[in-house]
Amino acid sequence: LGDISLTGDMNLTVNAGNIDAPGALIIDGNTSFTLGASGASMALDNSNNNFAGSVSFSAPGGLVNLTIRDNSDFQIGASVITGLLQITATGNITQSGPVQVDGTATLSALNADIVLTDPLNDFKVMVIAVATDNVTLTQGTDPLRVIQNASIGAGGTGSLSVIAGGDVK
Repeated sequence: LGDISLTGDMNLTVNAGNIDAPGALIIDGNTSFTLGASGASMALDNSNNNFAGSVSFSAPGGLVNLTIRDNSDFQIGASVITGLLQITATGNITQSGPVQVDGTATLSALNADIVLTDPLNDFKVMVIAVATDNVTLTQGTDPLRVIQNASIGAGGTGSLSVIAGGDVK
């Protein structure tokens, strides 16, 4: 995908293959990506992306890998990722629906907070969280396996809050 700028919602369906968007996506409304192929991946890694609303992802059996960059706040909608999730935002990282990640989730909120508090979240391997301010994670019934490299708050001023339905390891 090349540069796209919309004042409303964006719903994109790709019946076969991956989505790679080297252009900037500036979407003022909610965004929905649907991939029809099993084993599909997405890379939306332009540093000028700006998703103002919630962004959700779906594919048969879940996306294999998902890489997102947003130059403001980023809100992920209900999504299933069977591989790796990487979100980098210059604002807060929040959610509007449950997130399942079977691989490693790497979350970087520059100058902001990470707040993922849906009780149905399921991070199966580990979460690597980097936030300038606070990190709040809620895990469903499975153990939260690892929170690794949690770099929170400049000078130790941020906080880490974890709510888990199982063990925190």
